[in-house]
Amino acid sequence: MNKLIKMVKQRGWNQDTIAREIITYLRLTLSDPSVNFSSVCYPIRSEKDMDAMVDANPNVEWVGDLKLIMDVFVNDAVQLKAAVPFQHFFIEDNVYHVSNFLSAYNDTVDTLNVHVANHDPINHFNQRAHRDILQIIPPYRYTAGGLENVVITSNVMASEGEAQLIFSSDGWYKNITVMDNVLSTQGKHPLTLAGVISGTFKDNRDFSGNLILPSLYPLRLGGGRLNYHIMSMTGDDDYQDIEGVTGTFYDKRRVPRRGLNIYGFPLQEFIRRYKCLDESLDRFDRTEQVINELITHKIITVKKV
Repeated sequence: MNKLIKMVKQRGWNQDTIAREIITYLRLTLSDPSVNFSSVCYPIRSEKDMDAMVDANPNVEWVGDLKLIMDVFVNDAVQLKAAVPFQHFFIEDNVYHVSNFLSAYNDTVDTLNVHVANHDPINHFNQRAHRDILQIIPPYRYTAGGLENVVITSNVMASEGEAQLIFSSDGWYKNITVMDNVLSTQGKHPLTLAGVISGTFKDNRDFSGNLILPSLYPLRLGGGRLNYHIMSMTGDDDYQDIEGVTGTFYDKRRVPRRGLNIYGFPLQEFIRRYKCLDESLDRFDRTEQVINELITHKIITVKKV
């Protein structure tokens, strides 16, 4: 606890970093075998991985065709890392029901908030952002990587907190299908994806039957300290209309964001140039170098907001 208090007093933290430190502290001090403290509970790269996810849960139940996952997770529940169909799962945010982790976390927050002074207070667990039930993570997501033909259908995902249910902030998607899912959360992101080039979103609803439209954002490059937002792309890689979504408030793929916004981005050319660079350079330097080359040759237009 003293380490946490010192960190809070030094002010060099944000909500994400302090949450990770609290979870690390509780993993070491809280004896609760029901809680999965892993940073990612289930990374899915193949159908065998999905079978293993079910097998790993001794209390898994079947509700009709749905596989009910009973695990108690404190970070992401599932990370989908390949175009493997994700279908017929019921995943509930059970940390609110069967574990003393929640009270221990919030008690720790209350103790630490005494020391925040003029800093914003630390959020309680149910207010944690960036905690996902299903996060999609394409390979090379920060450097123009993506996935084609992702299918997410006929699932139920629920959180009494503010978990993000189906979420991706980096990478691109072509021909993604998200249909017939039931989604319930107190958070702002039941269905939020960046980088959707083309796809189908239909009949995703909450428990009351209300239609949930996807919130779509532009492809982002870099991540971390370097963020380029792609407003438009060349050729077949440009954003396509999505029935029932394009033209609504929810389609923000061409809406400029704070930072650097790029127009006329040649996706395949970027990937080719990036791969030619010295692999000893980090992704930030390589990404920035390629973007500067494209600017110099007037291949792209960049506007700062």
